[in-house]
Amino acid sequence: METSHCAEIEEAEKIVEFEAKTELGPDGYLLAEMGDAATISRLLNELRVEERLDAAIGQQLKRLMLLKGLKSLSSDSSSLSSSAPLPRIQGPKEAA
Repeated sequence: METSHCAEIEEAEKIVEFEAKTELGPDGYLLAEMGDAATISRLLNELRVEERLDAAIGQQLKRLMLLKGLKSLSSDSSSLSSSAPLPRIQGPKEAA
């Protein structure tokens, strides 16, 4: 008896789902199925989170570029100091 009752419930659910899809259309049915996830306030909250994450990522990328630039400058100056000494500029020669 229980299996036939379960089958009847499943059949009724399929009929209701078909009617809802027909009435609302595929997009409307999808939105209705999403429930609270499809509200404007939820969307705005998600956009705020996304904006904060984008800003944080942007700040970290700027920091990384700054550090890479500083590292490049320091490696350039250290390579200059470790190579042969720079030639000295000679002053005027004394008259004899």
